[in-house]
Amino acid sequence: MDAEVKKVRGIDHPFFLICSGLHQTAAKLISPDQKITVEVYTEEPAVVIYTAKFVKGVPLMHGEKLIQHGGITFETQAAPGAIEFEDFGDILLLAGENYTSQTKYKIEVRTPLS
Repeated sequence: MDAEVKKVRGIDHPFFLICSGLHQTAAKLISPDQKITVEVYTEEPAVVIYTAKFVKGVPLMHGEKLIQHGGITFETQAAPGAIEFEDFGDILLLAGENYTSQTKYKIEVRTPLS
């Protein structure tokens, strides 16, 4: 197991994109049986991939406890730590300023032909 994955007991890591934009895939997840594919397209410069790692108590969904790492998120955002590292880009949003960004998800489910 990767040392970083062991350290945080799961995945909670930013991935910095070389290029961002809605025309290219920023992240792609394929289920082990290859029946489900999720593609992420974003204008943001980073994607944080996080597996559901519950620190304090496990939440319920439909009355059942979720399992550790029973889910995954693709959080598109400004580069984490950008406030401390100027090379990561400017993330300040001043009062009265607006900020917009788009992220698109493409989910494909393959079903067997009948």
